[in-house]
Amino acid sequence: MAKSAATCPTRLGTMEQGVFGATTRTKQVVQMQRTIQPGTMVLIKENNLPPLKWLLGRVTNVHPGPDGVIRVATVHTNLGSKKRAVRLLCPLPIDT
Repeated sequence: MAKSAATCPTRLGTMEQGVFGATTRTKQVVQMQRTIQPGTMVLIKENNLPPLKWLLGRVTNVHPGPDGVIRVATVHTNLGSKKRAVRLLCPLPIDT
């Protein structure tokens, strides 16, 4: 006895039933993350270095964009101050 595609639990069958694609996707994903603030200890990611060689520094200033979201931070390291994108900073879980 053959089953019809509408009752068969295959991927094609679920598409015909309208179950496939039940979750919605959005262009922007909102994540709960700790924001970078002055005084935060961070590691500065470098693409050409292994993680144990990344610089350690403290955020001294943050620079929000026109929409109010912090995108750039000034970090003070042992080599001086550097402006870096927030996506390149790894905050350390240290309370100051």
